[in-house]
Amino acid sequence: PDTSLLCFVPPCPRIPALLGNRKTHGGLDMPAVTNFHNKSFDDGTLLKLEILEDYISEWLPVFLYTPNISDIYIYDLYCGPGCDTCGIPGSPMRIYKVLNAHTDSIKNKKIHVWLNDMDSEKTATCARIEKPQKVQCCFTSKPADKCFEAIPSYKFPNGSAHFFYVDPCGIVDYKMVLKTIDRLGISEALL
Repeated sequence: PDTSLLCFVPPCPRIPALLGNRKTHGGLDMPAVTNFHNKSFDDGTLLKLEILEDYISEWLPVFLYTPNISDIYIYDLYCGPGCDTCGIPGSPMRIYKVLNAHTDSIKNKKIHVWLNDMDSEKTATCARIEKPQKVQCCFTSKPADKCFEAIPSYKFPNGSAHFFYVDPCGIVDYKMVLKTIDRLGISEALL
């Protein structure tokens, strides 16, 4: 079945046309990648996930308590299924954990989480994870480069902050990633 765009944070009528159904990544054919989500995370992956959780735990409150920030966007465009085969939380579950810890602080802010993985089964699995309260979550199954190309086409509200977690399994056009991040203004990325 077509793994067309399920939704985008925020909605933009041009996104489906921009994303298309291209099977390349960064203009290059994607190499076959072993599905490392079918086993437990190794020590290096666990360390990266701990760094993500610690980083976003410090990053989020800055914008929750900044008066001129109205919208907070968190992007994980290589999200995987949310956990490994042992149930150890992956990046989506760790992002949710941090957001849940700050539920009481999310007052007049709009929090948007965009989770994407090229594998629609992983995205569907991730979509079944209990979402944090007061948070809009959207799930897509597209090549991440197409997502990065589409993001600048939407006019975000003034006073929006963006956080990108970029942990790919394959080839990434970091120039395009950094260009997208730079165009958004208040943005940070953990690469």
